[in-house]
Amino acid sequence: MRKNISTNTPSEKRVGYSRAVVINNRMYVTGTTSVDENGKTRGKSLREQADYCFEKILKALKEGGFQKEDVVLVRVYVTDMKQLSGFDESFRTYFFDVKPCCTLVGISNLVSPELLIEIECIAEKEV
Repeated sequence: MRKNISTNTPSEKRVGYSRAVVINNRMYVTGTTSVDENGKTRGKSLREQADYCFEKILKALKEGGFQKEDVVLVRVYVTDMKQLSGFDESFRTYFFDVKPCCTLVGISNLVSPELLIEIECIAEKEV
């Protein structure tokens, strides 16, 4: 069984990808930035953008029948490592009790210069 999930951002519509895809007991959430459904970047700091990304991810998880406790892997791409403590605070807020695997990579830029972070994850339900 395959289910595609969309959050209706302009890039999803323009490029033709899904925010998430559920296959059986696994959900893949695509790279998520702090761009809202109107194409506006939400948040100026890394903490604000990370919080918005995690809220979008949690919404997609719920729509796919998953919850944050099902998240097993998080990949994070950050453009300003000087603001890394903002990501740490956000991650603790959302996933401290879950403790998924997490990879964080510093990169030079994302698709727009105001974007500081992109987050993707994989969730899996036990069968």
